[in-house]
This record gives sequence, C-alpha cells and structure tokens, in this order.
Amino acid sequence: MDDYIEKFFQNHEEGHFVTHKYQITKDDYENYLNLFKDTSSVHTSAIYARERGFKDIVIHGSMINGILSNFTGTIFPGDRSFTQSTETQFKSPIYVGDELEVKCTLSQIVESVHVVILDFEIFNITQNKLSVEARIQSGIL
Repeated sequence: MDDYIEKFFQNHEEGHFVTHKYQITKDDYENYLNLFKDTSSVHTSAIYARERGFKDIVIHGSMINGILSNFTGTIFPGDRSFTQSTETQFKSPIYVGDELEVKCTLSQIVESVHVVILDFEIFNITQNKLSVEARIQSGIL
C-alpha cells in the first residue's frame, strides 16, 4: 500500500464529515443545457413547471449528481478517489439561484480493498429543506 492510501485510512474514521456550499447559478444551468441538450419541459418552461406544481423550472437531477462528483473528486475523498457506484434520491426540487449545503459523512471504510462508503445530504438553504440524499462508493487510489 502506498503512503497516501495508508495515511488516508489512518487519518479518517467512520463518522468523519465534511460540508461545502454550492450556488446554482443561471450560467451553470445554461451551460448544462448547452452541453447535454436535455430540453424536457419541466427543465426549460417555467409555465409548464408551474402548471405541474413546481415554483419554477427544475434543475436537472444529473446536474446535482455533477455536484456530488465535484465534491468527491476535489473535496473529499479528493483527487485520488474514483466513484464506483452512486445511489441518489431526490426529495425536493432545486431551482436556479438556490444555495445548497452538501454534507458528506464517511459511513463505512473497507481498507482491505481501499474503498469508502459516503452518505450525502444536500440541504437547500434557500428553501430550508432537505433536497437530496445519496450514497456513493469510492475507491481510493
């Protein structure tokens, strides 16, 4: 085992958590639309979304998964990790302009195969409610 991996597992224990805030900007939303071309009406038409009970156009779930990917790749576990599996539950819609706080809890360590299980909660600060729960299995390189 190389020094990085050994130190990672020595320095982190189950229950360790990290938080980070994100803002969903109009530019982020438009860049996502331009890149992936998902023009489903609930994501592009405020009128359509409001007729179906939403406050406004709803941010794409895969955009939120991108936030989780950013978190695991740059914040925790960080640069020397890779996602092996993801399970995501969307609890409430997220809109352009919403501020989010992502909390990542290290829930399980499987040191023998260099794997961690991370539980995420994405709390929507703007709406004062939990928007997303996720579980990610990451390998440590």
